[in-house]
Amino acid sequence: MPQLKGVIKTPTGEPLGGATITLTSLHNRAGILKSVFSHVTTQNGEYDFPVLPGVYSVRLTQSTQRLSEIGVIRVYEDSADGSLNDFLGATDIDLRPEALKKFEELAQQAQQSAEAAAESERQAGQHVADAQKIKKDCQTLADNVQQNAEAVAASKQHVEQLASEVELNAGQVQQGVQNVTDAVKKAQQAAKDSADSATDSKNSADNAALSEQNAQKHAQKAEQHEQQTKQYAQDAATAAESAENAKGEIDEILEGGYLKIKNNFQEIVDAGPSALAQAQWNLQISGVKNKQVIATPYTWPSRTEYEQRVHLPLAGAYGFGYTFEDQSQGRINFNEGYTASWWSQWAKPGRYYVSASDKEYLAPEGERWGIVDLLWLNGSGYNDASKVLKILAFYDSDGHLHIGKRVGQSDWSISWRKLASLSDVRAMLYSYIYNNYNREWRDPELGGLILASYQGTADGDTNIKVSRGQTYPGSRLAPVAIECQFTPSGTYAATPRFYITGCKSKSLPGTYISLSGAPTTYSDQAFVALFMRIV
Repeated sequence: MPQLKGVIKTPTGEPLGGATITLTSLHNRAGILKSVFSHVTTQNGEYDFPVLPGVYSVRLTQSTQRLSEIGVIRVYEDSADGSLNDFLGATDIDLRPEALKKFEELAQQAQQSAEAAAESERQAGQHVADAQKIKKDCQTLADNVQQNAEAVAASKQHVEQLASEVELNAGQVQQGVQNVTDAVKKAQQAAKDSADSATDSKNSADNAALSEQNAQKHAQKAEQHEQQTKQYAQDAATAAESAENAKGEIDEILEGGYLKIKNNFQEIVDAGPSALAQAQWNLQISGVKNKQVIATPYTWPSRTEYEQRVHLPLAGAYGFGYTFEDQSQGRINFNEGYTASWWSQWAKPGRYYVSASDKEYLAPEGERWGIVDLLWLNGSGYNDASKVLKILAFYDSDGHLHIGKRVGQSDWSISWRKLASLSDVRAMLYSYIYNNYNREWRDPELGGLILASYQGTADGDTNIKVSRGQTYPGSRLAPVAIECQFTPSGTYAATPRFYITGCKSKSLPGTYISLSGAPTTYSDQAFVALFMRIV
């Protein structure tokens, strides 16, 4: 039994002596009724007392002060000894389902009833054996009485009459002591009438009376044992009936669906609407009442049913927890005859481990293997899976994420878009500068930016202009340098000076698009603008 022991102190650290700790049982349990127990601390504030397992409300008072509620403690069979603070701070609250608690209580009651029945049966057997022994002793005593009666009869006819009466009374021992007493008196009277064998008759009568008294005592004891045996037998029958009732309740719990050992909802669904309704009621699932089950991920309900939300998606359907379930354990290998674009037209929602003999059969900008998450966007409520718009997220082996879109019922390929991070953009811009074969001028590569001067369509052009978004040949663009005066400290207003390289001395390779400029400004001079190489 766990022991509550410790010291109660005031907020200043002084022992709280003479305080009364009151425990109130909140629940009935085996061996415990709802009751109240109080314990007074010593002058040093110490307390030490045992507590049966249960749930108790704890209160504390000192002198005439009102009770103060401290909290609730839970004590278990295997709880270690500790202070009130230990039990008040414990977090191991019993959160088992009520059905499981009832199951354990019924199982414990059944075990106790079975043990009581076995004990009653053992005691009943013992009492039967005792009764048989007493019966045998009575028979022996009756035989002795018979022998004494025969001895009396040999001496005197009256003694013979006495012996027969004694024998008759011995056979009717349960009718009462009075008959035996009368028989003894008659035997004594008959003995007195016999002059020749008076002494022998008297002795025989005394022996008969003594034997009769012993027989009476044993008969009474046998009757008491018989009644006790009947009581034990009745108790055993009651215990057996209780055990049978408990077994029936346990069977009802196990077989009636109150406890589901496996989380197998499909089994409940297959059992029919009644079983599904019972499971919903038992589990109190919100939002699934009167819902229909979608049989296959390839078939959607009608538009009306879809809008009314009358269907319940099962785990694994339409992205609700689908995991690897095909024979290849979710692994899909793409090749020239089986591409990701063709596969995605019929694929179920879920997560797949994919690989490809060449990345063009999966995601051209990604690696050849990784993980694909596939989602259905069926806003139109199509019944045909091939008509459903699908979104794919491909995580390649380098950790890059590619987002793809697959239009339903078409021969289109998946349109992939690689998500780039800031470091990817920075690396891309650096590559446009440093991965250049022209080490002196550092001409821009595809996607590279450059501040350049546009010098018209040809030499002598008098209507030169630069418009944002227009394309220009690199042969008419040349690098630009800008100069301005400055001072080492302070602010200095300076007029910049542009150094324009003639395009015949140094032009740019490829084709460019202008990122600045104005379409309404014309001149016979060169225009400086920001350009990006696109070819």
